[in-house]
Parts: sequence; structure tokens; C-alpha cells
Amino acid sequence: MKKKFYFIIVLLVLLGLYLIKLLVLDHQSRGDGETLVAEVNGAGITVTDFRMNYEFGWGRLKNLADPIERKRRYLSYMINEKLFATEGYRMGFNASERVRNLEAGLLNELLIEKLIDVDVKGRVSVSKQEVEEEINRSKVSFKFRFWAEYTKERAERVRDIMVKDGFLAALNSMNRANAEPQIDVAAHETGYLTHQDLSPEIFAALKEIPVGAIPEPALIEGKWFIFQMVDIRRSAVTSSEYLTRYSTFEKVLFHAKLRDSITAYVDSMLTPRKFTTKGKFVQLIAAGVAEWFAPNGETNEHATLPFAEAVDRSTQDQPALFALKGHLDDVALTYDGGELKLRELLRFLKVNELKPDMESVMRRERQINERIAISLRDEFLTREAAQRGYARDTHIQKTLTTWRDKWVCEEFMNSLVRDIKSGTARDENDAKAIPALMLAKARFLSEKNSITIYSNVLDTVRIDETEKSKLATFQIFRAGTNRPAFPVVDPVWTLQ
Repeated sequence: MKKKFYFIIVLLVLLGLYLIKLLVLDHQSRGDGETLVAEVNGAGITVTDFRMNYEFGWGRLKNLADPIERKRRYLSYMINEKLFATEGYRMGFNASERVRNLEAGLLNELLIEKLIDVDVKGRVSVSKQEVEEEINRSKVSFKFRFWAEYTKERAERVRDIMVKDGFLAALNSMNRANAEPQIDVAAHETGYLTHQDLSPEIFAALKEIPVGAIPEPALIEGKWFIFQMVDIRRSAVTSSEYLTRYSTFEKVLFHAKLRDSITAYVDSMLTPRKFTTKGKFVQLIAAGVAEWFAPNGETNEHATLPFAEAVDRSTQDQPALFALKGHLDDVALTYDGGELKLRELLRFLKVNELKPDMESVMRRERQINERIAISLRDEFLTREAAQRGYARDTHIQKTLTTWRDKWVCEEFMNSLVRDIKSGTARDENDAKAIPALMLAKARFLSEKNSITIYSNVLDTVRIDETEKSKLATFQIFRAGTNRPAFPVVDPVWTLQ
């Protein structure tokens, strides 16, 4: 039995990467983003670096009343972490398994982002006519009823009853026919919605329906939907609205086009490869993942290892993982022009985000199918970008360096925490021992390293914050990951 994977997937991860890039460009546009606010051993902290870190940093790090002192204090935290990163490099933490794995994952994300940037984004455009038409459509709202069935035959029978007896009457009849009514009839009639509130598929099915009509069932996302149009409202657009709403609708249209273009691009690249995997491997992987996770949702001792490594190290005491181990050199997936052995597939299969439902084998296998499709998509997009040499791109290298510095800093901070927990540091039981040690270490390193602060630049850096927002924390995460879009200083510095 073989299972085909089609790649018509809405690529929210890829779209999220692009939106993050727009935020960076927006920050760079506010003045000279590459001007330095500080240097640590010749490594610069630019205006953009500072602004991104500050605006998305922890609110409690910005609790000083004076705005200039607030920025100076925050910069001191950034300098502390630069010093820790320098020391971490000296101790070789950049070669740790954690840092290397994080860097490899980020590189893959950045390569895909670059590929989309080159092959898709530059070809997306929005005309003035399209924007005005979108504004016009936003002034039309629909109120409708809906019902869904899993089979076309059943949907057609229900639709015939609705045409004869009325939409709501048919739903009420279904309730009377059941010992325990389960249909909330009122929930199957919407309020007034515009096309922006609806999926493109539902809007396409609705837009030509006259008021009162119940057309033939429409297949949408695997279900057969029956609609009845209750009312349509149309409002006039004033000339001022074309001006005041133009920018917003231009962005909405651009992102919608970008999403569709990314989906079409990935589909055109991957579907012709005709990926096919053997069903038994989906079942084996699903069982292995279930064993990899503890039944209560907490990981057992094997889940502390990457899934592929857990399979490789498994023994007969872990029957599901051990069964996978016995097939590592078997061909698990074929495509036009090549094949993948199970060992290769597991190497890049992304199962970390899964929390398998132990009670549902079908749901677990469906999740694995989705993970295989997404992992293959990312793997082949990454290969394409790597073959083009995008890993040498200046932006990619700068982003990798920024995050590597952060991760090396974290490794160094973790080493200090281990000193406290092992009793090698003073005040082992003092709740303030960790931040006190951090600050003491930062002061010591500041005397041993070269630090230059350009106060005249720092004091004039414009920051978007209000009296209330300065204490709030606004963080943006890369779509599909647990990683913030930008590295920010650790909140531990507030515990001094």
C-alpha cells in the first residue's frame, strides 16, 4: 500500500519568515540602522540591533523613568551578553551540540526564506485597480446558513429536503428524529460577514447565490457544504475611503497574493517529483513516536534524544523504536529521480512539535503523514537554496552570527548556573545568587575587554513606546517554531 503526498500546503511558516523580514526593514528605515551605538572588542552593536532588541525585549528590563537612562541601562545588558558570548567562544561553547543543532535549524529556515525572496516575492505586485476593487468588495456583506455532510449522496438528499421544507425546518426535523438533539440550529446561521472573513473557497461558493436560494452542495476541504443566502448588504464607498483605506488594503492583497504564490511555487517544484511512501513506514513511525512520548504527555527518557537518535540507540525494551531500527536501511520513500532510505527520512523528519493522541491511531498516522509532507517540503527547498550558494548571503551570515552569539552567551550563562547548583559558587542558597554572579562576572569581563559606547548616537535613537507599553513585553515568534524572531537579552538581569 502506498501513500502519495501532495504539497498544496498553505505555507504559513514561509509567509511568517517574510513578514519578519518586513519588520527588520521597517526598523532600518527609521534612521541610519547601521550606525553603531557601541562596540565590544571591535564587534559593533548597531542602531537596528539595539532597537529590535529593545522594542521586543522584556518589559521589566525597561523600568527606569528617564528614557535616556532606560536606553543606557538596556544597552548595558546587551554589552554584558556580548562579553559573555566572547567568553563562551573562548571556552568552545560554539562547538556544543546544542549550538550546532540550533544553528543548523536556523540556517535551513533562512535558506528557504532567501529562496522565496528571490523566486516569489519579487514577482508579486498589486495594481491600483485591484486595491480599489478589494475596497469595493469589503463593502458587501453576506448573511447565510450552512450545513455540511461527509458524502455527496447524503448532502444531496438533505439539500432536497431543505428546498422542499425550508433550511431551518430540515435541521429541526433532524433534531426531532434523534433521541438526543445535537444540532444547534442557531449556530448554523452567520452574522454579516465580508469576503475577508471567509476562506476563498467558501466565498467562491457564496458570491453567486441569490437571496433565499439553496444551490447544489459544494465540496470544500473534504466536506459537502449546503448554503442558503439569507441577506446581502451593499454599502457605498466614499472617495475619502479610497484614500484612507488604500494602504491597508494594498498590504492585505499583497500578503494574500504572496501566500498563494508561495503555495503554487512549492507545488510546482515538488509535485512533479511524484513522492510516494510505503504505508507500513507511516504506521511504524507513528508507533515509534507514540513510544517516544510518555502517555501523560511528558517525555520519557528516550524523548530526551532526537527521534532519529532514539531509534538508532533503541533496544528490544522499546519494541516500536526497535522495529524502526530494523528497517533503517530499507527504502521508505521514492520520487522521480531518487529514493530515500528510512534512515535518511528520519534524519530530517520533524516530529518534535507533535503531541500524539495515544487513543487515536488514525489521528497519529495522519499527523505523521503531515509531518512527512512538511519535512520533505523543507528539505528539498533547503537543498535547492544550498545548491545556489545562498548560505554565503550577507544577510544570512549576519543573522546566523547574531543568533550564534546569543546561544553561546546562553551556554556560558548556563555554565555559571551549574557552578551555583554544584556548590562551587558562594551563597548557594541565596535566591539572588544567580543574578549577582552574572553581574559580578560581567563587571570582571568589562575590565578585561575593550568597550566603546557612542552615547551621542544612543541618546538620539527613536524608540516606539508609551508610558504603558514600555513595561509590556511584545515578542514575535517565527511561525512554526518556538524561537523568537529576534534574540533579546535575558530577563535574569532584572533580578539584581
